[in-house]
Amino acid sequence: MVGLAPSVSLTVPLQTETKKNPHGPVMSPKSSHHWTFCLLLLVTTTFLPLICEGTEYDEFLRRHVDYPKSDFGNDNDYCKEMMHIRGMLCWRSNTFLHINDYDLQTLCSSSGYLVAEMRSSPIPFSVTICSRKGRKAHTSCTYKGKSIVKKIWVTCVKGLPIHLNKYG
Repeated sequence: MVGLAPSVSLTVPLQTETKKNPHGPVMSPKSSHHWTFCLLLLVTTTFLPLICEGTEYDEFLRRHVDYPKSDFGNDNDYCKEMMHIRGMLCWRSNTFLHINDYDLQTLCSSSGYLVAEMRSSPIPFSVTICSRKGRKAHTSCTYKGKSIVKKIWVTCVKGLPIHLNKYG
């Protein structure tokens, strides 16, 4: 009977030679990723606030400003169309300001009354108030629109309006 030879495992130790680099220390891939991450973090924290600075104002414009006022016939149709166009379908209510960009930005200057963090317009402006009729529907909503002239109140950040307040 022929016997099987026991399995033998030969391990050869790896020999490493330490050589000095004549050009200085070499950055390992692991440490280069570390520095890349640190640089990315620095750039993000430095420039992200500058990139995002206008977004609150842009959102304010999208939600509230329609100058000159779009013509959709009566105020109810105006509200239905504007709420749909601006992506606010079936919101309970919204107010559209019919005010030009210059007058809008001057609201945050020294003109008007300052109460807490809110600033009042020194003069009344044309606005359209849209209120949803009935309960929220999943497919479509109808609105009651009302155009009036009134003073408006806004919250400002860095000289730009970012929130329309329901006072005045």
